[in-house]
Amino acid sequence: MAASTPETQKKIIFTGLDNSGKTSIVATLEAERLIKANLKPTTFVERKEFKFLDYSIMIHDLGGQKKYLIKYLKQADKFFDKTDVCIYVVDVQDITRYTEALDFMKDLVTQFADLRITPKMYVFFHKAENVLNGDLQGAKNIEMLQERITDIVGGLYPLEFENTTIYDAYTITATFSAILQDLYPRDVLVQKTMQEFAEQMNAVAAVLYDHRMLTIADHYAEPKEKDIVQFCATYMQSFQNTVSRFPAVKASRLRFEAENFVAVFVENESEPKTYLAMMGKVGFFPSMDTLNADVAAKLPNLFTLLRIALKSE
Repeated sequence: MAASTPETQKKIIFTGLDNSGKTSIVATLEAERLIKANLKPTTFVERKEFKFLDYSIMIHDLGGQKKYLIKYLKQADKFFDKTDVCIYVVDVQDITRYTEALDFMKDLVTQFADLRITPKMYVFFHKAENVLNGDLQGAKNIEMLQERITDIVGGLYPLEFENTTIYDAYTITATFSAILQDLYPRDVLVQKTMQEFAEQMNAVAAVLYDHRMLTIADHYAEPKEKDIVQFCATYMQSFQNTVSRFPAVKASRLRFEAENFVAVFVENESEPKTYLAMMGKVGFFPSMDTLNADVAAKLPNLFTLLRIALKSE
């Protein structure tokens, strides 16, 4: 494997208090199936390399125990220097530690300023399953935290907020897809390539995912198609995880059909392993046999073009 260069390597840190859920989030992203309520707290720093196309994403999972937080702040240049993205995880269910979480955020912002780095900051309001299911008090708590954190950051860094939970993996993987795409903005060639591919396949939407169902590139004829494809992607992710437990069952091709649309998922088993999701109108979309032949012929070229486009930025 070729060594990564500064242009192809990015540093993402996960930080926050202990037991906020950082390690569970990383486990979800890497599909390690380690999502358990009794995961041991990360000791100090756990570094992992997360591959996305030709890019090397260095993930630093910083242990959140108080003695470690103090060490990070005292040796900030060692742990935070050259950070491209900071993901700050807050356990929204642990109301008693809100003040502590906000205080550490203040210290973190101060260290970034001293190091003269400007990472993009994402705050994951984690364990938010109740909020996502309509908990009004929980939503108010998050709104309060957003206001406080916005004041702390003071416009010094790009800042975004996300509600996440391991019980809906898509809340994590979809957000991380957006982070990766933001790190490596896709140019016009990527959009044009996906659009032409969709038109060739007579599809109103086409999305290329990596093996973790993270979006590499996509095209939608209309914004409304995105919600449908994302719903199908969530189902596909769950189905794939279930089927993988049964070696005798293979599900490399899936087709969903409703009254007025068809959605299909095709697995590209050659390297790099990818999934292609497409949606078309009933009566206008190719049959699965025709689709398989067309995809087999066009997918290698599509992927080659996308890699060139991503590298050209």
